[in-house]
Amino acid sequence: MVDALKQRATARGEKVSALESVLDLVANDEAEIAIDYLIDTADAFRLPVRQDECDRLLSAAAQLDYADAVTDIDPTLFLLAPAVIGDRGPPTTRSAPAESAVTADASTAPGAP
Repeated sequence: MVDALKQRATARGEKVSALESVLDLVANDEAEIAIDYLIDTADAFRLPVRQDECDRLLSAAAQLDYADAVTDIDPTLFLLAPAVIGDRGPPTTRSAPAESAVTADASTAPGAP
């Protein structure tokens, strides 16, 4: 997910160094802090998040009993379809994940195949 967000930022001509910190936090076994930081960074830099990325983030956070943090992400950043790198058009948004999806794994989350 970090690589995808970095690509989206690069496509807009931005470099978001804060995303490297997320990787460092994960490498140092600070996954809960990494989730918070990733969400804060996506919000601050207005980086869109695809549905499959959100599902993976929800699943990882649920395994850490930290899924409520994922609901802090700005719902206007969620994309219905995978983003096209370099597409500068406005993102298609969906509503925030349902509360029941917060504790569901990716295979039972809304929108899962």
